[in-house]
Amino acid sequence: MSIYILSYLHFLTFVVYLFLTVYVVYKSPRSSLNWACALFTFCLASWSIGFSVFHHPQTSEPAADLVMKIFTFTPYTVTSCILLFTLVFVNKKSRTLKNPLFYFFLIVFPAVFTYQTWVNNMMTPVKRLYGWDFVWMKSFYVYFYFFQYAVFITISVVLLIQAYRRTSDFGRRTQILWILIPTVIVYLIGTVTNVIFPLFKISIPQVANITSLIWAFGIFYAVTRFKLLTVSFSAYSDKVISIMAEALILLDGKDNIVNLNDSALKLCDCSLGEVVGKNIYDFIDKKYFIPDPAEAGGGNIKNRQISLKCSRPEPIPVLFSTSFLTAKEKVIGRIVVLNDISQLAASQKNTELLNRELREKIGELERFQKVAVNRELKMIELKKEIEKLQAGNNV
Repeated sequence: MSIYILSYLHFLTFVVYLFLTVYVVYKSPRSSLNWACALFTFCLASWSIGFSVFHHPQTSEPAADLVMKIFTFTPYTVTSCILLFTLVFVNKKSRTLKNPLFYFFLIVFPAVFTYQTWVNNMMTPVKRLYGWDFVWMKSFYVYFYFFQYAVFITISVVLLIQAYRRTSDFGRRTQILWILIPTVIVYLIGTVTNVIFPLFKISIPQVANITSLIWAFGIFYAVTRFKLLTVSFSAYSDKVISIMAEALILLDGKDNIVNLNDSALKLCDCSLGEVVGKNIYDFIDKKYFIPDPAEAGGGNIKNRQISLKCSRPEPIPVLFSTSFLTAKEKVIGRIVVLNDISQLAASQKNTELLNRELREKIGELERFQKVAVNRELKMIELKKEIEKLQAGNNV
């Protein structure tokens, strides 16, 4: 009975992964993050059902070889799915996700390695007491797979660490940790059981798909406890903020830019990647963040006319407002609201120019009137003098 336990355990693992696949899609069928997660868990489910046959003592050698070749795409695809999930989880708006070349590399590596397995250049089955195992062949493609596997996992871990450092939101940080820590643990255990041991022909059951349950339970806990992969009110509020006419900039506790809406990006004439992580003082003078003692508002500032520095040649006149974001009476950041008043400022400038020209014209008219009046008075005086002279001559 004990020799069948491993096969039964793989089948149970398959059921868990299949449930998780359906569960995350059910939670939010329109979410790209949920579908990326479901794709990953589906690969693990396929991997597990294949191993339930591969690790069965009654499986014949031809059947083991066929199962190995049919389900061999799953371990090769898992690393691509991890990278895709991580990138969507960290930043759904990443330009990488819009690049067809990114998806080409996600697909081409598993396709090449699967083909090489079918032509017997990757692995070969070996009989064990509990069924069958595979051992890696010493070929170029095997070592290239190890390299690709390590690179994809390392990129995923680095992206998660960077995302953790950039955010000061406690809930978001907790979500990242529940993805990051299981990923590292599963990566280390899976590398030992499914890469190093088979490479050196050490007879230990290959259970990377089972140890990946750590990652699956981490996801499940994050879903139920911290609302990961669920469409919440905050998700809808993010959508509303993104279409607001006002430029909104979210800062962390150190006044570094965490996020911007589309209006802010358009106002600054830049992309999200160019400004996220930079300090807001690179764009707005620090003195404008100092509240006026005469104003009430607990440090909040409302409708202050300032100049915004950005990639454009001239500073942009804006109305500037800001307020602190707090959690448990602790300041965790602030939100900045900017209203573009460049057209209004231009209109005011034109009005000032027109008023200046009008004042100049009025001044000219006043001077002309003064000259004309003085001339008329002189003419009257001269006329009187002429009349006096004429009267004297008549006498």
